[in-house]
Amino acid sequence: MSKLITLCLAVVLIFGISIYIFQPAGGTGLKQQVRNGHTTVTNQVRSFDYVTN
Repeated sequence: MSKLITLCLAVVLIFGISIYIFQPAGGTGLKQQVRNGHTTVTNQVRSFDYVTN
């Protein structure tokens, strides 16, 4: 049980550190980055659909 708790805490710590390190200079935050990424992927998929039609 203690190994599981230790593993969960380590994952949370590593995830938190990586979010802090890879945060952009503007500090837009993780939610905004996810939204921007989703918009980019959606636009790429839509443009691919237009090409295949």
